[in-house]
Amino acid sequence: MTLRGVAALVVAALLSSLAWALDVPPLKSRVTDLTGTLNAPQHASLEQTLAEFEARKGAQLAVLIVPSTQPETVEQYAVRVEEAWKLG
Repeated sequence: MTLRGVAALVVAALLSSLAWALDVPPLKSRVTDLTGTLNAPQHASLEQTLAEFEARKGAQLAVLIVPSTQPETVEQYAVRVEEAWKLG
């Protein structure tokens, strides 16, 4: 196989793995729990804590709980979330 053929296979493999990657949910609130881990009082308390932190410090924080980031690493998925949500 030629070098060009190998390169084409690598690109195809990378693109197919991204096609199966978990979508980044839209940022609708400071806490997004896609697993149902938090109960309603926990969710509300965390929302309030993050809002108070933003008011005091000016920095925006958000929490995203997902069942898995596979096939990506946590770091790869986190970068995509940061790029999509544009928090500061």
